[in-house]
Amino acid sequence: EVTLKANTNNQKVSWNSEVRVHSRVLQHSVQFSNDQEDVRLDIAGSLEGQSWYLEYIILPVYDKSLQELLKMDGKKQYLHASTSLVYTKNPNGYSFPLPVQELADKFIIPGLKLSDPNSVLVTPELSTSPFSLNLPTLPKVKFPKVDVLTKYSEAEDSSLPFFEITVPKAQLTMSQFTLAKSFPVGSTVLDLNEIANKIADFDLPTIFLPEQTIEIPSFKFSIPAGIFVPVFGALTAQFGVASPLYNVTWNAGLKNKEDHVETFLDSTCNSTFQFLEYDLNVVGTHKIKDDMFIYTTKGALKHRDFNVEYNEDGKFKGLWVWEGEAHLDITSSALTDLYLYYQENERSLSYSATSPTISMGLVSSTDNRSVNLNVYFQPQSYPDKKLSIFKTEWRYLKSNDE
Repeated sequence: EVTLKANTNNQKVSWNSEVRVHSRVLQHSVQFSNDQEDVRLDIAGSLEGQSWYLEYIILPVYDKSLQELLKMDGKKQYLHASTSLVYTKNPNGYSFPLPVQELADKFIIPGLKLSDPNSVLVTPELSTSPFSLNLPTLPKVKFPKVDVLTKYSEAEDSSLPFFEITVPKAQLTMSQFTLAKSFPVGSTVLDLNEIANKIADFDLPTIFLPEQTIEIPSFKFSIPAGIFVPVFGALTAQFGVASPLYNVTWNAGLKNKEDHVETFLDSTCNSTFQFLEYDLNVVGTHKIKDDMFIYTTKGALKHRDFNVEYNEDGKFKGLWVWEGEAHLDITSSALTDLYLYYQENERSLSYSATSPTISMGLVSSTDNRSVNLNVYFQPQSYPDKKLSIFKTEWRYLKSNDE
């Protein structure tokens, strides 16, 4: 099934299909739409049916079939997958209007001819000459003279002016016409009367059409007097899979804010197997300021057994010089807590790793004069104390020649 809907504000094309084979159903759909706010492409597919074959897959370890282990009980199963791509339009942009000079009875557009940049194009009222359209085997159509009115207007709700073109009502005359009983097709002649004789043994009647007059009402349309280049808006992509056992969605996007660009990534998983469930969220901001690329990234991953948080602030001076810091915190009730830190600038860098669960830590720093490393023990009963296990320092010594 193909559906097409279109008008001046909205356009939509969709395609849907379904195939049934015994107890299984395969469906998929594709839809493309465009309106005043966004442009989107949606694709989806699904498969439904009985999973009878799972009862014949036996797992010796559990002495059960895969169907019993997954607790499907012979119910109809399904697998749905979908993806979408959405571009959200930005109403802001850059306007490049034509340099139109409006006079009392005409308007002038300078420099439209590339061969002569100093030339001007004067556009008064446009008129079309009467003419006739005569095609083989078709009636002759006469078009009258039409005076097309053009008006230059400044738009109140738009950043671009426009030309309003009014076409008055007109009458087309179609001459009298007799339908042909034969017409050429390529190098042969198709005789409809001969075909009718062979099929039903009768002659086609002669059909005569008298002269007709077709009236076309007056109508208006507008043409922008310039070019509008929109600013990038937002681009979002989504992907999802759904089934009785496993459901996951992914969302990623890029948004153009007033003074920066924002990126995001979201993902959620739900499952009958709890160890597969998680929630992921990552947000980043990016901008250019004072000839530097500045960014921040924040992320969080939540799982039943652990949580992860990540924060990074940095900036690039040129292509290779980076300054910033990053934190990675891993907390877990079942595993070990771990806190990582990294910091770097033009003169030094340092990093540390701490695990309060095992009361151990490491700190290292490097600059243009020395390298320091400290591995320490931090008792849980005295969190303010650090007992060094291994500590060392290397210094850069200047030679006598310097």
